Amino acid sequence: MFSFSNHRVNRRRISSLILALVVLAGIVACTSDDPAPAPVRTTVEKVWTAAGIDPVSAVDNIGGVAVVYGTVPDGLMIYGLDPATGTILWSGPAAILSDALSNLWVWELDGAVAYFRPTGTDRVAQLVLADPNTGRDLTVSAARYWAGYPGSCDVPADGVCLYSYIQTATGRWGTQQFRVNRTTGVTGPVDRDAPPIPDDGNALPIADLYYFYPEGGDDTSIGRAENGVQTWSRAATDVFGPDLHRPHWFYMSEPLGLEYTVMTALDNVAADSPSELLDLSTDVSTTAFSLNDGATTWSAPGSWFGCAGTAFLGWDRSLPAGESAGFRCRYSGTATYDETATGDPRLVTNGLNVTLERIDPATGKATWSTDLGDAKSLAADNTGGESAALDDDHLFVPNSAGGAVVDLESGETRAPTLQDVFWCQSEGTFSRPEPYFTESSPITSTARLGLVRSCRADGTDADVPSTAIPSEIGASFDGDLRVIAMPGGVSGFLTPPIPSASIGTTPTTTSPSDTTAPAADSSSAAPPADPVLDTVEQVWVATGFEPRTTPKIIGGTAVLYATVGTDLILIGLDPATGAERWRRPANASMFNPSTEVRVVEIDGLVAYLRPDNPQIPVLSAIVLIDPATGTDIATDTRLWIDFPEICADDQASLCAPAYYVELDNTLTERGLRINRTDAAVTLIPDEVEAPAGPYTTLWNDVVTINGAAAPTLGIVKDDVLVWSKPLAELLGPDATLDRGWYTSEDDGPTPILELAGRIGWKGDGTTYPSLDLANNLVTVGINRDDGSVVWRQIGTSPMCRYGLKDRRFMSTPGSEDPTLRCVYTGRLDSNPPGRDYGLTVPTDLTVALERVDLQTGKALWSVPVGAATSLATAANGLTTTFLDDHHLLVGGTVIDVDTGITRAPATGETFWCPAPQSFNQSHEWFGVDGSVRVDRRAEGEVFLCDANAQPANGLPTAVPLAVAGVSDDGLRLVSTPAGVIAYRVPL
Repeated sequence: MFSFSNHRVNRRRISSLILALVVLAGIVACTSDDPAPAPVRTTVEKVWTAAGIDPVSAVDNIGGVAVVYGTVPDGLMIYGLDPATGTILWSGPAAILSDALSNLWVWELDGAVAYFRPTGTDRVAQLVLADPNTGRDLTVSAARYWAGYPGSCDVPADGVCLYSYIQTATGRWGTQQFRVNRTTGVTGPVDRDAPPIPDDGNALPIADLYYFYPEGGDDTSIGRAENGVQTWSRAATDVFGPDLHRPHWFYMSEPLGLEYTVMTALDNVAADSPSELLDLSTDVSTTAFSLNDGATTWSAPGSWFGCAGTAFLGWDRSLPAGESAGFRCRYSGTATYDETATGDPRLVTNGLNVTLERIDPATGKATWSTDLGDAKSLAADNTGGESAALDDDHLFVPNSAGGAVVDLESGETRAPTLQDVFWCQSEGTFSRPEPYFTESSPITSTARLGLVRSCRADGTDADVPSTAIPSEIGASFDGDLRVIAMPGGVSGFLTPPIPSASIGTTPTTTSPSDTTAPAADSSSAAPPADPVLDTVEQVWVATGFEPRTTPKIIGGTAVLYATVGTDLILIGLDPATGAERWRRPANASMFNPSTEVRVVEIDGLVAYLRPDNPQIPVLSAIVLIDPATGTDIATDTRLWIDFPEICADDQASLCAPAYYVELDNTLTERGLRINRTDAAVTLIPDEVEAPAGPYTTLWNDVVTINGAAAPTLGIVKDDVLVWSKPLAELLGPDATLDRGWYTSEDDGPTPILELAGRIGWKGDGTTYPSLDLANNLVTVGINRDDGSVVWRQIGTSPMCRYGLKDRRFMSTPGSEDPTLRCVYTGRLDSNPPGRDYGLTVPTDLTVALERVDLQTGKALWSVPVGAATSLATAANGLTTTFLDDHHLLVGGTVIDVDTGITRAPATGETFWCPAPQSFNQSHEWFGVDGSVRVDRRAEGEVFLCDANAQPANGLPTAVPLAVAGVSDDGLRLVSTPAGVIAYRVPL
């Protein structure tokens, strides 16, 4: 997460010496014969209010035009105003960046207004560079999920560079730097071959910085990537000190041309667990570091540069060239996080003490410091009133002692008076045109940033001050004109003039004819190194077999199962060309029909079963093959009945089940151990097969308790059982995880474990009753800290009884990991009735697809889809039809999994329909219920189809991750009845 402290230029008054010179010059002038000068303005005067603008950002001066964002009933607008009259010179629709903390900043780039234009697709926008005087487009980029504001590219100089979100092969979203050609708008990655830097990293919108917040216990990394190449990366503990292993929030200011920046970070402990306290003396830290190599210039634990983003306490650049100053707060006390509706954190402090310092940002040394007591407003705590500016040099800071007016030049303080009228920040939010989702809950509002109001020391409203408007308030024009965004309107004010000697700290206003952003020289325009792809492109197709699983990239090889007639084979393809590297016969003859044939990777090798005796097809060897070279090792031939996995009690061995011939010539399913070096096989004694400990891992840190009187679940942290409860207490009477269960988690204010299973339904091993979908299915949300059930939803199943792919593959930036479930009525049975596998026959079925807030268990949206068998029957590979990564086709309706919005398929749109997710083997399977089957389960074969599920020709509209494997260079490989097809898709 990130936010900015106030990064606008502080324009403070000139020194008393310069003032004295100006006064002296005035005295000399009065003794001459020249006409008397015009009276000097001594009071503030409002000269206009712009009609029809509801501002949501501060005003900025770009090329002599006042630029501001405003909200309208159907979205956002950006406006260019004549600062002299308030006349709207131009306006256009605007969009917000694709993250939770997207605030609207008026952004200037080389004299042009840089903003994002909506496209009609949530969070997908075009970067626009506009002439500030006319609003005319100078550059328009391709549409992307943009992740940061733009800057000039180093090479070539005619480019604009900024970051965009990129979805990786894992489904996770990272960021990658893109270049926009200023002349043509052609948009492409700075380095197409470079992966997002780092994978799953998060771009900070300043100086190409990023942070990487890893899973697990590793430290957060801070780094910089220029032109798509990582230039340096350092662990957070090296940057901010040994106490900040995983900082959660970052606050920084624009370097403004310097070779270093100052950044403040807050620890994530209290953010992840609201009951945990943030120690303000150690869990907050500020560091100045070099942008060139990340080397630390100075570090101050327990401090915040800009004092929690307090307005008027950013950089002070009123000093001569080469010098700078800023403000830093040092803290003692504790705090807890209290996130606002916009996702921005607030702190609730206890025992707070604040020392305000004016510092040299280059060295960190203080020129003065003053103790302000429990000044909560300087520690992101809004419970104690708000800070406010009196003029350019004086800030009011409230505290429990009545507050203090601080002279920002000297550090001296005084008590506020009844005559003091200040400028307060005006807090509030506006509705986002497009929602953002944190875990599952939507953020639908964004803070109004930079609006001000006049106020008293107690925070009450006051009339506009008559004597001064700080230069930090709004935008300055010609020294004495201020354009200010206030609640309900944008107004222009004339102020008592600032002496001309301070011109170096006031923006220079140019005439409209001089402010057009320079056009790029087309003769030197350098297009991206690779052509930019606007549509899906087919690269190659591999034929001669029917693919049965989605290609999986292992060791630089695309590995998949396929069939030729009834023969099963394992194939390795070159993902760049589709050339076949190797082919091996494979076996699934002894597999239960419900056991999925899938590509199994074990430490870079592929484990599969190979038929070594053509006369006895049920016999096979377990083989470990190096997919890059095709070399392998194999076990002896046995009645193997499933794939191997790494043994829980011995990482150097693999374990797999097989039928074992006992001394009495009976067949018994036994566990066998496989040496990973030479493939030697040994029998696992019965006593070793018994539970080796008090619990067995079910998923991550969720365990089942061994030896309990009834099925019992619990949570283990650091090898300690935190809590355990009977499954029936969690799910309901006669609860079972047999025949399918599901878990996921949510890291919101309450840490939630989502668990799904069945209640009131069981069989005797040979026959099973119908599954009453409305009463036998249940999903619960469990507090991971204590095991209490937060919510329970009967008749529901996450991922629609596992008919949907991993939710990571159906996400967008700002809507990652959408939690989907189905709500059911009706029942399911097998064919013939009573079998324990293949619940494929529905009766009286109705389905509603929902997106869920895991904090409450309630639906964010719900779409009835009728008798949608694909979302109800026992999943056997892919069952759902996809348009792209976040649109499903169900019952002839396209559903956006971000928002739940539905529509009819568009003309010419193509989809990916599931092909048969099984194949036939020549060997028959005899079930304990007397059934005989030759089919085996697979997953991943699809075909290009139209909205009526009929085969379609030509190129697809999109290639979703849910149906594809992704090569190292970004090709998406799809298994179809016609072969494996590789597509290149637009980045």
